[in-house]
Amino acid sequence: MPNQVSGKLQIRTKTEHDGIHVFFSGPLNEDASLQIVQAQPDSKLHLHLDELTMINSAGIRKWLQWVGGHIGESWQVWGCPPHLINQLNMIQGFLPTKAKVQSFYVVYYSVITNEQFKLLIDRDKWDQENAIEVPVDSLGNPMEPDFLEDTFFKFRLRH
Repeated sequence: MPNQVSGKLQIRTKTEHDGIHVFFSGPLNEDASLQIVQAQPDSKLHLHLDELTMINSAGIRKWLQWVGGHIGESWQVWGCPPHLINQLNMIQGFLPTKAKVQSFYVVYYSVITNEQFKLLIDRDKWDQENAIEVPVDSLGNPMEPDFLEDTFFKFRLRH
């Protein structure tokens, strides 16, 4: 699947024993179509967003229209990229009220080597320990968070 900003959004679905898994790849923009297989009333929708490369204002509008039709559904969100966490923190109703962000990425940066590192956080483990193991750069130096903790983690109060 393409992993570039200029490609088209691709959506793949897979039915498993725990519900319908939906895999997003590419940009969520004006060209995106969010016509996705609907979950059955008793099944869960699992959104895998690891490969969602970007979202722009037209993509936000399409996303909100799509989410509006799923207000009461129970969703699990996996691999939520930082650009989606930012939208989730700013826009009320960005996810249904019963949605839970199960895993998400945080970005770290090394001022010494200019390296960047995306760290995947498992929500359940993080909620128990409330700590993140700080990654190190190629020289062994601790990396710095490339986000403001007070604002970035607001989403956990709602989802």
